[in-house]
Amino acid sequence: MGEDFLNAVRECYQLRYPQVVFSDFLWTMRSIYLPLFLTLKMELPEADLYHCVATGYAGVIGSMAKKRYGCGLMVSEHGIYTREREEELIRAKWVGGIYKNIWIEQFKKNVPARIPVCRSGNLSLQACHGTSDRTRMSGRKNKDHTERY
Repeated sequence: MGEDFLNAVRECYQLRYPQVVFSDFLWTMRSIYLPLFLTLKMELPEADLYHCVATGYAGVIGSMAKKRYGCGLMVSEHGIYTREREEELIRAKWVGGIYKNIWIEQFKKNVPARIPVCRSGNLSLQACHGTSDRTRMSGRKNKDHTERY
């Protein structure tokens, strides 16, 4: 994964986790971040609007596409995705001790910041899309008009 990654992991380890075995910490961080790095390398098709059903890796991809192509992004997150992943990690048998907390903490960082999230009843589709142009998109609280896309 490279010298920069190793240096970043080493710095994080020294600042926050010097009580754990470094090799275990390094492999944990690699396991956490490799899927994210592979996601960031994906080729993205160009579109006018991207729709992500969650804020995790799908949100990362949607954010990349929005930035790259200057298009709209709608996230229809139900609001508990991160909490569901945390619950899975808490119940997981493959990870234990402080490493559960590290996984949970790092996973929460993968939620893209500053994405307007559409939740039932709290935002119109225009707000999520970042436009009020009703010829491109129309929506009201609790009612989607997707036939106009």
